[in-house]
Amino acid sequence: MVFSHFTTYLGSRGAAAVFNLLSVAVFARLAGPETYGHYLLITASAMVVFGFAGQWACAAFFATYSEHHADNRVASFVLLIMGMFASLGLGVAAAGLMKGMDVTFLGALIVMAAAFTLFEAAVDVARTRLEPGRAAVAMLLRATATLALGTGAIAWLGSATALALAVAAANVMAALVCLLRFVPSLWRHATLATALHLLRYGWPLILAFGFAALGQNIDRLLLGGWVSVRELGPYGAISDLIKQTFFVVGSSVALAFISVAKRSAAIGDHAQAGEVLEAAFTSLIAIAAFGAGFFLCFGSLIFNFVFGPEFARFASGYFPILILANAFFTLRAFYFGQVIYFSQSSRLELWISLLTLLVSGGLSALLIPLLGTAGAAASLLAGQITACLGFAFAGRHSYRLPVPIGQSSAIIALVVVVLGLSVLVNRTALSPLVAESINAILFTASVIFAVYRFKLFGLRLESWSRLAAR
Repeated sequence: MVFSHFTTYLGSRGAAAVFNLLSVAVFARLAGPETYGHYLLITASAMVVFGFAGQWACAAFFATYSEHHADNRVASFVLLIMGMFASLGLGVAAAGLMKGMDVTFLGALIVMAAAFTLFEAAVDVARTRLEPGRAAVAMLLRATATLALGTGAIAWLGSATALALAVAAANVMAALVCLLRFVPSLWRHATLATALHLLRYGWPLILAFGFAALGQNIDRLLLGGWVSVRELGPYGAISDLIKQTFFVVGSSVALAFISVAKRSAAIGDHAQAGEVLEAAFTSLIAIAAFGAGFFLCFGSLIFNFVFGPEFARFASGYFPILILANAFFTLRAFYFGQVIYFSQSSRLELWISLLTLLVSGGLSALLIPLLGTAGAAASLLAGQITACLGFAFAGRHSYRLPVPIGQSSAIIALVVVVLGLSVLVNRTALSPLVAESINAILFTASVIFAVYRFKLFGLRLESWSRLAAR
């Protein structure tokens, strides 16, 4: 079951990632650095609103879901999230108008935030009810619709606001795939008691995910506000390409492995939960290590090919920092941060998010005026390291997530060896094409070796046969 779910999520995430990366490349090239930077500023603001308005409820729903009275849980969750977002959306609109914000910018960010909330809620319902096929269709539809609608918006209207609204429309369309089957019964099955139960568990997450979203986007907000949206465009495009690559495989591990581990822990089978969690961590450390190694080896070539020389020139000084930041983000988001789903409290997420915001925000305010984009990247890296270490150490007091040190160290050592060989190849008299080809062969061979040697993604684990038989 787990491996089947993993391959379903990975296949859909992988296919969606191709369209998402194509979208980033097409939007960046068509819009140019300044317009694309303005779009990223809208998106970053929308993500912060989504963090405060809706992300907490998705996490609370997943953590407290029970198959008993499932329709009641789903209906109460959807109506609660709609009510919370409506309240916060009105507050954001009123505050923005009072501060004299541009009406089109304000409207676009609220619509985007609402669309993000609806989509994430829909996918979480499908994920929690172990319906990977429905979630996979939604992911693919969002990716393809984003590319189609976004390209049309940029080509015909040429504005950042039009692009933001097109992306929002794609999210709404995709969300309906998961939610339409529940809409007719929402009012009949929803109860105030269930909604309050979600709120009692999840209220610390309102601030936690809001702070987390602010911490993850404050580098973009300050860079766009203090430096220029022209520099934000390439910075955000490069960062998104790297993050999307890590996100695709990392989220597939979390969606498949963590869901099963949580169910095993809930029924008291902690041995099986621990086995699944160990497999998840080993897979994620490989994703982080090999992902970082891949971009360190081939990043310059990829950025130049995808975005063109103008964007790649901006990234030359800071993209290694962004690579490391996203490697730590993978471990933080898809493993250590998942500890809140195995404990009886969500307060840990609040404290770690606040700490991350203080570190990332403080360094952004200090370094961005001095170093510009390099300072923004450094503050992002510091924030992700803080969050990862905070969850790893503080989370042990509520639920001890296993960390197989031996296998993790071996995987990291393997990547270091491959990077060392790559440096030696690049220093030979070989032509660039031949050198890159040799590096690609070395990297591919090391990945295949690691997958089978360390049984990554559940391959060759005897436990999967037992899980599938249940």
